[in-house]
Amino acid sequence: MLSLALAPGCGGEDDAMTTAEEEDYVPACGEETTRVLTNLDAPFGWSSHTPAELIALVERPRFGTLTWSLSGSGYTVTHAGTTSEVVITGALDGDVVLLEVARHGGTPDGSLGGTCSNSLLFDVDLTFETSDGVLQESIEARFKVSALQ
Repeated sequence: MLSLALAPGCGGEDDAMTTAEEEDYVPACGEETTRVLTNLDAPFGWSSHTPAELIALVERPRFGTLTWSLSGSGYTVTHAGTTSEVVITGALDGDVVLLEVARHGGTPDGSLGGTCSNSLLFDVDLTFETSDGVLQESIEARFKVSALQ
C-alpha cells in the first residue's frame, strides 16, 4: 500500500531557530540523511516503485464537483450554493529527495507517539480550476511518501 499526504507549510519567522539551536538540534527520529535522486525511473531504497511512478499519481488530473459554501465572504457570497466542475492538476516543482532517519521503524524521541520512517519528499505545484473560470488558483505543496504506514 502506498500513502500520499499533503502537508501544507506552516510557521513563520517566529519559528526560526537561532544558529546555536540549529547546531545542537537533533530531530526526534535521530540523525537525518538526505539524498537528491537524479534517476527518477529506478526503484529507490525501500521501495519497489520508482519516483516517476509516485509523481505520476500526483500529476494525473483529478476531476470533481465544487460547491461554494452558503455562508462566508468574498467568492462565497457571490457564488453561494452554486456548483462547478473542478480539475486539479499537479506538476513536479524541484528536486525529489530521499530522507533516511536513524530510528527508522522506532519511536520518536520525546514524542507522543508515531513511528519514525524513511520518506520520499517532493514539491508539487497544484492547480485548481473550475469550468466556469471562477476559481483558478495554484498552491505549492510538499508530498511525502513514507516507507512505513
